[in-house]
Amino acid sequence: MKPTVTIKVNSRSWTQVKNFSKSSPTDRHFLAKTTGGKTTVSFGDGVHGATIPAGSNVEASYRTGAGRASEVKLGYRAASDPTLDQALWVAIRNRTHAISFDRYRRF
Repeated sequence: MKPTVTIKVNSRSWTQVKNFSKSSPTDRHFLAKTTGGKTTVSFGDGVHGATIPAGSNVEASYRTGAGRASEVKLGYRAASDPTLDQALWVAIRNRTHAISFDRYRRF
């Protein structure tokens, strides 16, 4: 079964496309490419597909197979300007790495 990737930026859904050739600068499109068990998500460049605004909240869901959902580790990094609450988010990130995601959700 092909993996399913769902992306939301600032709570707005983006559409997965095969390429950006027909994407306008305002189209909320993304590409998802899976190679060797690793999936990479790419966004537009502002000419072919919209760019993600600085400071945006990006939410990604990844599903493969038809079985029960389980813990998924994401390895997404994007350059952005530091924020006043950055230390808080680093502490939260470090804490969630120390416990399982299921325990964190119940917290």
